[in-house]
Amino acid sequence: MKKSFPFFVEMKDYGLRGLGKVGAVNWTIGKLLNIILLVLLLVLVIYGVTTHGLNPLIKNLGQKFDDAVFMLKDVSSRFGLGNSPYNNCYVASVAGIDGGPKFLKELGLDSNSDVVINYGCDNVCNISGADLGEYRVKEGAFERFEKGEWVEYDLSPKEMFKVKFRWELYNGATNILDEGPVREIYNKMVTKSFVLYGDGVGIGKDVFAIWRNGVWVVREGNKVIYNGISDDYALSLFKSRVDTMYDDHVFFKESAPEIRGVESIGENVPTKEYIEKARSGFKVEGVWRPINELVGGTNIELDDSGELDRLKREFSNIKKEMIKESVLSDEDVSNLKSFVDGKSFNIDEDKFILGIEWSKLGYVISISSGSKEKRYGLRFNAYEKLVNEAVHLRNYPLSLVSSHTSLVGSGLRKGSYVTSWVDEGDELNYKMPEDYFKKGYRGYLVGQFLKSKCK
Repeated sequence: MKKSFPFFVEMKDYGLRGLGKVGAVNWTIGKLLNIILLVLLLVLVIYGVTTHGLNPLIKNLGQKFDDAVFMLKDVSSRFGLGNSPYNNCYVASVAGIDGGPKFLKELGLDSNSDVVINYGCDNVCNISGADLGEYRVKEGAFERFEKGEWVEYDLSPKEMFKVKFRWELYNGATNILDEGPVREIYNKMVTKSFVLYGDGVGIGKDVFAIWRNGVWVVREGNKVIYNGISDDYALSLFKSRVDTMYDDHVFFKESAPEIRGVESIGENVPTKEYIEKARSGFKVEGVWRPINELVGGTNIELDDSGELDRLKREFSNIKKEMIKESVLSDEDVSNLKSFVDGKSFNIDEDKFILGIEWSKLGYVISISSGSKEKRYGLRFNAYEKLVNEAVHLRNYPLSLVSSHTSLVGSGLRKGSYVTSWVDEGDELNYKMPEDYFKKGYRGYLVGQFLKSKCK
């Protein structure tokens, strides 16, 4: 037996043992470095979680995962990859995908809800659940399944969260006001209406000019051509629209105080028989009176500047009497203040307190919150909108306003701050009945969520 072989083995063993010792030292240093790095990483992760600094990254990764699954499904369906797990429609529980729990919470649904999202294979993506109904995005259009058919939804307005806040603000305040005498008191402030009507002689468009509570609305056909407070301008504009080549027959009336929208102007106009009888000089009986009873003349037209001047003078006297009849008594003002002052309601975590302020708009019910810099209020509005295209709006003679403070004056006299109230939002939104508004708001949330997932 050769002597060299054991030697070789011994040298190999020694070498391996030597290498093992050196490796052990290197491994200990590496391990120590790894531990230090892991500790640092753990500290960073803990810091990121506690300060929410990692939330955007986590959210982005979740969204990227959802997008990747949808992309794999789409690719496999396009190229026919046989029995690929992504070849069929991808269905997932909304509670288990990125942003799903927050979305369900915004809808007021439990995190264990049965709502599922279906990434369809035919360019259709839908979401459904027993407590939600069924919605879908098809060819870029957002639709809801209603009464056996798909109905397209408009996802506007863009600032839906502001719209929701205004709705909650207006309805939170008016729900309180409904518990007291506020509606009754404000209804007393509605003046009678003074209305002028030109018939268009059956050829042109009907023309109306209606005054109520200091505000004019002049309408030609279905178009409002003036809405403002100038008596001179409104009456001159009305004359210019009835004193044409057709020479409209003109009538006027005074109507009892009532809350009605602009859309109601034009109801119960004089009949053709009534107009013909008045035009022929016969005495007529009815609420509509021929214009010559007010301005003089032999016909029932408004066709010269002298008649216009007389109309302005006569209306000035009529207006004074109408306003006098609508002034609140001291008792009404006292009852209004005692009921409103200090009442409050909540929107989420914010508390809003009601008060009464006097302004150029009359008495404004102020709505203030310590957490909001902007102040809101409710002003009297005798021209409230009552009807939307699909639904009757909440009938209340108050409109939502917000306060704006501006610095007035110039030069050395500059420095006086004035607070004014301006209209806030659209009545068609914040006066929407609760069931219709919540249905629309839910549709908006679903549409935004669905379109973010179905790309």
